[in-house]
Amino acid sequence: MNRNGFVLSFFKSLFMILLSETGDKTFISAAIMSMKYSRAVIFASTISALASMTVISVLFGNVFLSYIPKRVTELAVGIIFGVFGVKMFYDAARDGFEEEYERLEEETESQLSEGRVEGQEGVFTRIKNSIFFINFLITFLAEWGDRSQITSFILGVEGNVFGVVLGCIAGHTVCTAAAVTIGKYISERISLRMVFVCGGCVFVVFSLLSFHSALLSSVKYI
Repeated sequence: MNRNGFVLSFFKSLFMILLSETGDKTFISAAIMSMKYSRAVIFASTISALASMTVISVLFGNVFLSYIPKRVTELAVGIIFGVFGVKMFYDAARDGFEEEYERLEEETESQLSEGRVEGQEGVFTRIKNSIFFINFLITFLAEWGDRSQITSFILGVEGNVFGVVLGCIAGHTVCTAAAVTIGKYISERISLRMVFVCGGCVFVVFSLLSFHSALLSSVKYI
């Protein structure tokens, strides 16, 4: 089976995660938490959660490939990437888009506040109630079914497993580092609408490339 090489899978995954994760709920969560707690702890717990979710998603995507013909998965990937791209264009064009983002930020901060638990005695309880554990759990659950998680799954279907895993984790690392260091600066000075437009363009381009790959795979069977 002709598979994408390690280098191509790595950079494709890195680029797409950077665009799909910037301004996402987990990005906002890390930015908010880092304003109140240790940046090192928030960075470590966020990356741990995102890396765990990435490995799970990519492995499921790769196993999925073992049972479905290559051309079928390429078509599915093209459709899903295309839908994501159009959805990002639609969101960026909607009136009140920035206001919805601000509400999302407020809701995320509220959820983080509700997740804090008073310290209690006992080693297990202290670990469970630690900021690291709470942020890990919040990030892991927030990432489930999220755009970047689905992206990781799709990339795992069509790419080199190791390249995709490392590329996705590298992308998450860059985004999380940005969130915990300059999250507030980014949110105040860079238009989220522009991020979504750029992301939509990338998703549409990769959608067309997937359709092209599916067409080439179909020609081989003629």
